[in-house]
Amino acid sequence: MSNWFGKGNRGFILGLWACCQPIGNIVGSMLSAAVLPSGYQNAFLLQSVLIVIGGFVIFFGISSHPHMGDLPAYTEIVDDSRVTAVNSSTRVVRSDEEDAELLEKRPPPIGFVSAILLPSVLAYCLCNACLKLVNYAFFFWLPLYLNGKYHLPEKDAVQLSIWYDAGGAVSSVLGGYISDRIGCRSPVIVILLTASLGALFGYSQMPPGQAWNAVVMSLVGLCISGPYNLIVGTISADLGSQPALMGNAQALSTVSGLVDGTGSAGSAIGQLIVPLINNNYGWDYVFYMFIVMNFLAVVCLLNRFVLDMRQLFDNYRRRRHEDTEPLLNDQGHNDYSAISPD
Repeated sequence: MSNWFGKGNRGFILGLWACCQPIGNIVGSMLSAAVLPSGYQNAFLLQSVLIVIGGFVIFFGISSHPHMGDLPAYTEIVDDSRVTAVNSSTRVVRSDEEDAELLEKRPPPIGFVSAILLPSVLAYCLCNACLKLVNYAFFFWLPLYLNGKYHLPEKDAVQLSIWYDAGGAVSSVLGGYISDRIGCRSPVIVILLTASLGALFGYSQMPPGQAWNAVVMSLVGLCISGPYNLIVGTISADLGSQPALMGNAQALSTVSGLVDGTGSAGSAIGQLIVPLINNNYGWDYVFYMFIVMNFLAVVCLLNRFVLDMRQLFDNYRRRRHEDTEPLLNDQGHNDYSAISPD
């Protein structure tokens, strides 16, 4: 994805792309709910067919770089060099021989230890481990929770659970767009995760009623699924393409794998913990565990959050200083009359 789009709108583009997961969950839940009355085996069969179709789409329809394959593009001259622009990105046109030579000269892949020691990588890995535990627990256990606590039929429980993904889809796009506008990601993620603490507690105390349940569930998805999609999409691309890597494109895959891999480890642990807590203490304590995990996710990002907020504040002060800089009058003297008392 980072080969196709620049950094200026990366948050919005990858946020939009990350919607594929919650939207896929919505469509999958609706299809599963439709075939569940005929048996669970048919739900598994349906998902298997969709996975095969997805595999063919990836194999035959996706190129890793704009200059691979016959793609619509326009060519222009920039600095006496022939370049082609694809989807508003400027790329150098190279022959097959030049591509092969570049592959031979590409920098060696970065090691796991070196990758995890890069700025902010470890913090986001630990944050994602906590956050993915909560996010995937909702994916896997929400229909069972709705069925057990509110005694909803399985079909109704599956259909109601899609509101969590709806909130996540909206948050992915808005969070990416806002982070592009302000120039950093951690403030958006930390604010949403902090809001999720209250949203989780409120949802755990919800009375019966599908309408209110859907509203609060969407808010929970907005505060949890959205930040998760930002981390595994936009943040991974940012971390893998930072200046310290000197353009080493292979490092991006390593960093992305580390971030998502540690998240998957946290998710796997969560699938063991959730039933243990539920069977021994009840669903309320499962939600208390979710609150603790999201609080730890916020703690992991506090240092990055402080640095980004300090940078935002410095930028704001600099822009304000430039806007209120004394004007010179025609005689070459400072004209303070043009400056407001503030």
